[in-house]
Amino acid sequence: MFATAQNAADALAGLWQICAGSGGTFNAPADTIGVEFGTATSDMDPIYPTLSGASGPVRGAGSDYQQTYAVLTTGPQSFQLTIFPTPNSELNRSFRYSPCPEEFQIQNFDSGDRAILVPDTASRAHR
Repeated sequence: MFATAQNAADALAGLWQICAGSGGTFNAPADTIGVEFGTATSDMDPIYPTLSGASGPVRGAGSDYQQTYAVLTTGPQSFQLTIFPTPNSELNRSFRYSPCPEEFQIQNFDSGDRAILVPDTASRAHR
């Protein structure tokens, strides 16, 4: 459990690969293999769907690969991930975190679609 929305957002920051599920959970293009959450410093922080590159995951180019997100408090120690694919749209997602093995499960409230995210080992070796 996270004590604050900032704690949850801090845990999301970094590069994650989609282990199960799809980028559709993030309203990302079909070639998405993961996501990179920017450091949470405001209510609209960057999230980048990633593609397979020659040496590992890379950010996709173009507006389909540039979104923003916020972690919002919904109750005592209860949070939701809100993704903004465009400035005028939002996707509300629930999430669960497991520290061992480290992973996030992101789930679409409406459809039940979900993605299991695991850390990109090269970029998150410091954890």
